Amino acid sequence: VVGAGVNSVVTGIGDGVGSTVKGVGKGAGNILRGAGKGVGQIVGGVGGGVSMASKGIGKGVATGDGKAILTGLGDGVASIGNGIGQGFETAAVGAADGVLAVGQGLFGGVKSIGKGVGGIFSRHDRNNQRPGRR
Repeated sequence: VVGAGVNSVVTGIGDGVGSTVKGVGKGAGNILRGAGKGVGQIVGGVGGGVSMASKGIGKGVATGDGKAILTGLGDGVASIGNGIGQGFETAAVGAADGVLAVGQGLFGGVKSIGKGVGGIFSRHDRNNQRPGRR
């Protein structure tokens, strides 16, 4: 009974540590993916904005139209702003997903350890309740 109980706890602790490590790994992966996507969107927004502003400047210079330059600059600033906003939003979602994954891993770990510890008591009680064993 004692051996079985110890095995049960060791298994529970092993499973718990495994669940926790998986959760932490998955969480870190989600955060990094979110940050990477966020940076990609910011860079894309900046590139798109610079391109729009350049077109506006080129068109304005070619036609002598100051309005075309201002329109191009306005569109460029808007495009850069959108890219930055989306980038931060994506990075924040990645961070939130990461924290959730870590939390699930920790909860799964505690649950596994609890099962292992509970396994000792359930085995011990079953063995003590048999008639003629006392």
